[in-house]
Amino acid sequence: MLDGAQEGRAALTPAKARRLLEHHLRDALRRLGVTDDPVFSAQPGSDDAELSEQQHQRDLSLGNRERLTEIVHQCRDALQRIEEGIYGVCVTCGKKIPEPRLAVYPEASECIRCRERTERLHEPDGAPERVVRVPRPGAEQS
Repeated sequence: MLDGAQEGRAALTPAKARRLLEHHLRDALRRLGVTDDPVFSAQPGSDDAELSEQQHQRDLSLGNRERLTEIVHQCRDALQRIEEGIYGVCVTCGKKIPEPRLAVYPEASECIRCRERTERLHEPDGAPERVVRVPRPGAEQS
Protein backbone atom coordinates (compact mmCIF):
# COMPACT_ATOMS: atom_id res chain seq x y z
CA MET A 1 0.00 0.00 0.00
CA LEU A 2 1.35 3.43 -0.95
CA ASP A 3 1.40 6.25 1.57
CA GLY A 4 -0.08 9.64 0.63
CA ALA A 5 3.24 11.09 -0.55
CA GLN A 6 4.01 8.17 -2.83
CA GLU A 7 0.46 7.91 -4.09
CA GLY A 8 0.39 11.52 -5.33
CA ARG A 9 3.83 11.37 -6.92
CA ALA A 10 3.92 10.37 -10.55
CA ALA A 11 6.77 8.31 -11.94
CA LEU A 12 9.72 10.28 -13.24
CA THR A 13 9.40 9.71 -16.96
CA PRO A 14 12.11 10.79 -19.40
CA ALA A 15 9.83 13.63 -20.54
CA LYS A 16 9.33 14.85 -16.98
CA ALA A 17 13.07 14.51 -16.28
CA ARG A 18 13.82 16.52 -19.44
CA ARG A 19 11.49 19.32 -18.29
CA LEU A 20 13.11 19.39 -14.85
CA LEU A 21 16.60 19.41 -16.34
CA GLU A 22 15.77 22.13 -18.85
CA HIS A 23 14.31 24.21 -16.00
CA HIS A 24 17.48 23.74 -13.91
CA LEU A 25 19.63 24.53 -16.95
CA ARG A 26 17.71 27.72 -17.80
CA ASP A 27 17.84 28.84 -14.18
CA ALA A 28 21.60 28.25 -13.88
CA LEU A 29 22.31 29.97 -17.21
CA ARG A 30 20.09 32.92 -16.24
CA ARG A 31 21.90 33.26 -12.92
CA LEU A 32 25.20 33.18 -14.79
CA GLY A 33 23.92 35.94 -17.07
CA VAL A 34 23.96 33.75 -20.18
CA THR A 35 20.75 34.51 -22.02
CA ASP A 36 21.87 33.86 -25.59
CA ASP A 37 22.00 30.08 -25.13
CA PRO A 38 19.64 28.10 -27.40
CA VAL A 39 17.84 26.81 -24.31
CA PHE A 40 16.12 30.22 -24.12
CA SER A 41 13.41 31.11 -26.55
CA ALA A 42 14.02 34.32 -28.48
CA GLN A 43 13.01 37.20 -26.27
CA PRO A 44 13.48 40.87 -27.03
CA GLY A 45 15.96 42.48 -24.65
CA SER A 46 16.05 45.96 -23.26
CA ASP A 47 18.93 48.25 -22.30
CA ASP A 48 17.70 48.24 -18.69
CA ALA A 49 17.71 44.45 -18.64
CA GLU A 50 21.23 44.40 -20.11
CA LEU A 51 22.53 46.86 -17.49
CA SER A 52 20.86 44.84 -14.74
CA GLU A 53 22.48 41.68 -16.09
CA GLN A 54 25.91 43.34 -16.13
CA GLN A 55 25.46 44.34 -12.50
CA HIS A 56 24.39 40.80 -11.70
CA GLN A 57 27.58 39.50 -13.32
CA ARG A 58 29.72 41.73 -11.14
CA ASP A 59 27.84 40.69 -8.02
CA LEU A 60 28.07 36.95 -8.67
CA SER A 61 30.92 35.50 -6.64
CA LEU A 62 33.49 33.20 -8.22
CA GLY A 63 32.32 30.27 -6.07
CA ASN A 64 28.73 30.71 -7.22
CA ARG A 65 29.85 30.99 -10.84
CA GLU A 66 31.81 27.76 -10.57
CA ARG A 67 28.88 25.93 -8.97
CA LEU A 68 26.40 27.25 -11.53
CA THR A 69 28.75 26.30 -14.37
CA GLU A 70 28.97 22.81 -12.89
CA ILE A 71 25.16 22.60 -12.80
CA VAL A 72 24.99 23.64 -16.48
CA HIS A 73 27.42 20.85 -17.43
CA GLN A 74 25.59 18.29 -15.28
CA CYS A 75 22.21 19.22 -16.80
CA ARG A 76 23.54 19.01 -20.34
CA ASP A 77 25.18 15.65 -19.58
CA ALA A 78 21.90 14.35 -18.11
CA LEU A 79 19.95 15.55 -21.17
CA GLN A 80 22.46 13.67 -23.33
CA ARG A 81 21.92 10.52 -21.22
CA ILE A 82 18.16 10.86 -21.85
CA GLU A 83 18.85 11.01 -25.59
CA GLU A 84 21.05 7.91 -25.31
CA GLY A 85 18.42 6.06 -23.28
CA ILE A 86 20.68 5.64 -20.24
CA TYR A 87 19.25 8.34 -17.97
CA GLY A 88 18.77 7.13 -14.41
CA VAL A 89 21.61 4.61 -14.55
CA CYS A 90 24.67 5.23 -12.36
CA VAL A 91 27.66 5.97 -14.60
CA THR A 92 29.98 4.38 -12.05
CA CYS A 93 28.36 1.09 -11.04
CA GLY A 94 25.66 0.70 -13.72
CA LYS A 95 22.82 0.25 -11.22
CA LYS A 96 19.54 2.16 -11.38
CA ILE A 97 19.58 5.50 -9.54
CA PRO A 98 16.61 5.58 -7.13
CA GLU A 99 13.74 7.66 -8.47
CA PRO A 100 13.44 9.81 -5.30
CA ARG A 101 17.06 10.91 -5.82
CA LEU A 102 16.39 11.82 -9.46
CA ALA A 103 13.21 13.69 -8.50
CA VAL A 104 15.22 15.92 -6.15
CA TYR A 105 18.45 16.01 -8.14
CA PRO A 106 17.51 15.25 -11.77
CA GLU A 107 21.05 15.86 -13.04
CA ALA A 108 22.46 13.09 -10.80
CA SER A 109 24.82 10.79 -12.68
CA GLU A 110 25.64 8.50 -9.77
CA CYS A 111 23.71 6.60 -7.13
CA ILE A 112 24.18 7.86 -3.57
CA ARG A 113 26.64 5.09 -2.68
CA CYS A 114 28.94 5.86 -5.64
CA ARG A 115 28.59 9.63 -5.15
CA GLU A 116 29.66 9.36 -1.53
CA ARG A 117 32.64 7.24 -2.57
CA THR A 118 33.58 9.81 -5.24
CA GLU A 119 33.33 12.66 -2.74
CA ARG A 120 35.53 10.83 -0.22
CA LEU A 121 38.18 10.35 -2.91
CA HIS A 122 38.19 14.07 -3.72
CA GLU A 123 38.02 15.47 -0.19
CA PRO A 124 40.97 16.15 2.05
CA ASP A 125 41.34 13.32 4.53
CA GLY A 126 40.11 15.52 7.35
CA ALA A 127 43.05 14.62 9.54
CA PRO A 128 44.42 17.57 11.47
CA GLU A 129 47.52 19.08 10.00
CA ARG A 130 50.62 17.80 11.74
CA VAL A 131 52.80 20.52 13.15
CA VAL A 132 56.44 19.61 13.33
CA ARG A 133 58.34 21.75 15.75
CA VAL A 134 61.95 22.24 14.95
CA PRO A 135 63.92 23.27 18.03
CA ARG A 136 65.77 26.53 17.75
CA PRO A 137 69.48 26.32 18.17
CA GLY A 138 70.39 26.72 21.82
CA ALA A 139 66.83 26.05 23.05
CA GLU A 140 66.33 23.38 25.70
CA GLN A 141 64.58 20.23 24.61
CA SER A 142 62.25 18.51 27.02
